[in-house]
Amino acid sequence: MPARRVAPVHDRDPDVGVVDERVGERHPHGARAHHQVVDVQSLHVTTVAPPLLPVHGWGRQNPPRNAQDPGHSVTRIPHNHRVLITRADLADPRLAAFLQAHLDDMEPTAPPESRHALDLTALQADGVRLWVGVDGDGIVGTVALAAVGQGHEELKSMRTEPLARGTGVATRLLAHALDDARARGVSRVSLETGSMEFFEPARRFYARAGFVPCPPFGSYVEDPLSTFMRLELGPR
Repeated sequence: MPARRVAPVHDRDPDVGVVDERVGERHPHGARAHHQVVDVQSLHVTTVAPPLLPVHGWGRQNPPRNAQDPGHSVTRIPHNHRVLITRADLADPRLAAFLQAHLDDMEPTAPPESRHALDLTALQADGVRLWVGVDGDGIVGTVALAAVGQGHEELKSMRTEPLARGTGVATRLLAHALDDARARGVSRVSLETGSMEFFEPARRFYARAGFVPCPPFGSYVEDPLSTFMRLELGPR
């Protein structure tokens, strides 16, 4: 693996700082899962078959505990690493830890009634599909789709490992989920994210992907701490 670049912890990809969420259906026993091998640098995708910054108060952003020292730095994942996108193994303890870190990220951002991240149990519900992006070191991202209604699904559990932000992981995960939705005849994908400044990078990321503001959908209600967006899917 190439040497990893050292960069300040605040040098985050603004697209995926907390790309977001506020969602896997377990593979049927014995099914052959298809996955994608992604070369992030060349953006080459090959399909194969196998044999955050904490927020204190609602919306006020403070530095992470491990970066109080402005000179603090961490080892970042390089842009030329390869990422495998595959359906999640919900029994993988690494996934449980990754999802818990997501819940921990979201916990300080809003009161409980305004937080909508799904835990591991909720992700095992019918109509939920979860993917992971993995490299040689473990899980670097997740994305999921949850059924809302006929031809309508919700984007959930969109999260990138902090050390992998800025490497294109979130963009590839989103593209993978949307391609899967199109292939299954889904015509609309909606999402809910925060309305606070903390979530501005996520909102910009989704807007660049074609999502536009929309009213609450499904069981959501108007909430000043929520922003709702949707994407009408057409042929790729």
